[in-house]
Amino acid sequence: MRSPFRGEPGRLRAGGLLIVVLAVLFGALTAWQITSRADAAQRVTDHSAPLASQAASVYWSLADADATAAAGFLIAGQEPAKVTARYQQDIANASKGLAAASAAAGSNSDALTYITTLNRELPVYTGLVETARANNRQGYPVGGAYLRYASDRMSSTMLPAAEKLYQTETRRLSDDRAAASATPWAAYAAGLIALGGVVWASRRLFLRTNRVFNTGLLASGAALLVALAWLAGASTLSTAKMHNSATHGSDAVQTLNQARIAGLQARGNEDLTLVARGNGDTYITKFDKWAAQLTGSAGKPGLLDRARGQSDAGAADSSIDGAKTELKNWMALHKQARGFDDGGNYQQALDTTVGRNGNAVKDKTTEGSFDAMDKQLGAALQHEQALFYDAARGGSDALAGLAIGGAVLCLLGAAAAVGGLGRRLAEYR
Repeated sequence: MRSPFRGEPGRLRAGGLLIVVLAVLFGALTAWQITSRADAAQRVTDHSAPLASQAASVYWSLADADATAAAGFLIAGQEPAKVTARYQQDIANASKGLAAASAAAGSNSDALTYITTLNRELPVYTGLVETARANNRQGYPVGGAYLRYASDRMSSTMLPAAEKLYQTETRRLSDDRAAASATPWAAYAAGLIALGGVVWASRRLFLRTNRVFNTGLLASGAALLVALAWLAGASTLSTAKMHNSATHGSDAVQTLNQARIAGLQARGNEDLTLVARGNGDTYITKFDKWAAQLTGSAGKPGLLDRARGQSDAGAADSSIDGAKTELKNWMALHKQARGFDDGGNYQQALDTTVGRNGNAVKDKTTEGSFDAMDKQLGAALQHEQALFYDAARGGSDALAGLAIGGAVLCLLGAAAAVGGLGRRLAEYR
C-alpha cells in the first residue's frame, strides 16, 4: 500500500498535519494556562485577599480589645460607656471574623489549628476581663492581677495564634498572586513552533511552485500571529498589574497592618505599666520593644517609614505623614508619663496617659495621640487596599476572553492551513 506521505504531496500532507497538530496544541495550551491564571487572579480578589484582610482584622480586634480593657481599668469607678462599647465591639468583630475564617479555611489544617486555639481562648480571656472589672468596681486590688493575667494570656497565646493565622492567609494570597502571574511558557513555545511550521510550508511551496503567497497559509499565519500577540500582550499586562498590586498595594497593606498591631501592643503595655502600680518593668520593656518597631532603631527604618516607602503617592502618603507626627507626639507624652510615674506622681502619670476620668485628649494624652495615629494609619490602609484591589482586578481583566478567543484563533489557523495546502495538493491529482 502506497504511503500517503511519500513524494512531494506526501511531504505537504505531513507538513499540513504538523501545522494542524501544533495549532491545536497552541490553542489548548493557551486555553489551559490562561484559564489557570485567570482562576488564580479571581481567587486573589474574591477569596485569598479578603481572607487575609479578615485575618488582619481579627488580629487587630483582639489587640485593640486588650488595650481597651487595660485603658478602661485605669479609669476610677465605672468605666465610660464608650470604652465598654469599644471593647465589646472588638470582641464581637473578632468572633465574627473567626467564624468567617473557619468557614473559608477548607482543608487548610494550619489555619484551622490557629482558629481552634483562638475560639478556645477567647471566652477564657473575656471571662478573666469581666472578673477583673468586677473586682475593680468593688475596689479589690486582685482585679489588677486578673487583668494582667488576662493580658498575658492574650499576648502569649491568642495574639501569636492570630498572627500565625494572618501569616497563613497572607502566604495563600502570595501563592495565588504568583499563580496569577505565571508566564505561559508552554503556550509561547507551541505558538512559535506552529508559526515556524507555517513559515516552513510557505517557503517550501514558494521554492517548489514559485508562487509567493498561499492564501490559506497566509491566513493561518495571521491567525496564529494574532493569537500569539494577544497572549503575549495580555500576559505581560496582567503580570504587570499583579506585580503592581504587590509593590503598591499588598506590601504596603501588610506593613500598615503590622504598624497598627505594634501600636496597639505598645499602647496596651503602656497602660498595664500603670495597672501594675510600680511592678510594671516587664510591661515597660515590652512597650519599648513595640515602640522601636514603629520608630525604628540603630539605622533600621521603622514600620511607618517602611510603609511610607511602599505606599502610593497621594492620600496614603499624607495619612502616613500624619501618623508619624502623632507617633512623635505620643512618644514625647509617654516619656513625660514615665517621668511622673517614676517620680511617685501616679495621678499625673495617669492623667497624661488616659486623661482625667478617662477623657483622653489629642496632643495632651498618650491615649489621644495613639488614637489619632491609628486613625491616620487606618485611612492609609483603606487607600492602599483600594489600590491593591484595582490593580488585582486589572490583572484579571487583562486576561478576559483570551482563553476562548486564543483557542478559536488557533482552530481557524489550523483550518486555514488545511484549506491552503489542500488546494496545492489538488494540483497533484
